[in-house]
Amino acid sequence: MPKFLLAGYLLICLFSTASAQTYSGPESVEWIPGTHDFLISNTTSHQVLRRSGNGSLSLFASGFTSGPHGLELAGDTLYCCSGGHLLGYRLSTGLQAFDLNLNATFLNGITHDLQGNVFATDFSANKIYRISRATLSFDVFCSGLPNTPNGILFDAAHHRLLVVTWGNNAPVLAASLLDSSISTLTNTSFSNCDGIQQDTSGHYYVTAWGTQSIYQFDSLFAQAPVQLITGLHNPADIGYCPTGDTLAIPNAGNNTVVFYHLHSDTVSTGVFLLQPQRHLFPNPIAVGQPLLIQCPGQTQLTLSDLQGRVLVRQTIEPGCPVATDGLIPGLYLAQLAGEGFLWTEKLLIR
Repeated sequence: MPKFLLAGYLLICLFSTASAQTYSGPESVEWIPGTHDFLISNTTSHQVLRRSGNGSLSLFASGFTSGPHGLELAGDTLYCCSGGHLLGYRLSTGLQAFDLNLNATFLNGITHDLQGNVFATDFSANKIYRISRATLSFDVFCSGLPNTPNGILFDAAHHRLLVVTWGNNAPVLAASLLDSSISTLTNTSFSNCDGIQQDTSGHYYVTAWGTQSIYQFDSLFAQAPVQLITGLHNPADIGYCPTGDTLAIPNAGNNTVVFYHLHSDTVSTGVFLLQPQRHLFPNPIAVGQPLLIQCPGQTQLTLSDLQGRVLVRQTIEPGCPVATDGLIPGLYLAQLAGEGFLWTEKLLIR
């Protein structure tokens, strides 16, 4: 069972299957601005899936010969790391726009800056490539990195790239955009870090396979990191949706994507407090007691256990109670999906 180490309340949503498509080695997640949708790379089936706001999955692109691994959406183009190639697909049409051979070994993490460049890490060659979005010309931006580079993130405030690394005691590196110099931003005791993201409050989030966790860093990497979420399964290249304050975490180890909704306040320690948005009443609830759901319209309720097994799926009307007979005491995950909304909440049955 996941262990939550911050004060407050953490909402979780697990989706492991869908009617049309399924996750298969999910590696990277990208939010599509202006929507509630995400793009997810499927490394085993060599696809990119699109997940809609109601949780349904559809095929966005397929036919990759490798991966794809890292995804980065810039403008109308989705950039995909595929072996030694960088592939581009138009978001508006789903059609492939280009196939650029970087002669790289294993492109993994990817990001873009505000000056029209895309940056991709070469995991096996300890390099970072820079690609012009306008001309598709490229060069080796950094080489000889002291640690194996994995996830990468553009840091506009400090004019640098942040790079998380693979291996034991994996540091977070900084690559200056002024001169491509590499420095160690912070050392860690983590092993095999994969993805890095930043939220709208400036906090950073790093995934670590060694502890199957996500760690939260403050905006300056000045304080000790907080182990925010555990119980994951090879958490990879995370995405972030600012409108929902949501981390989207692909679990490459068990073919799921987990969504953590961060309803937060900043306190004096700089740590995020996670606040609940309640739609289930009462909660906790006794076995057999009717469950009431606060929702604006017709809603599909999906109730799952923490392993993602669906136990209840039914359509309900506002104010109509839901029977809990047959459910044993424990912690469950409830998804409420309807027109214009998608909510998730933990439900404790005693």
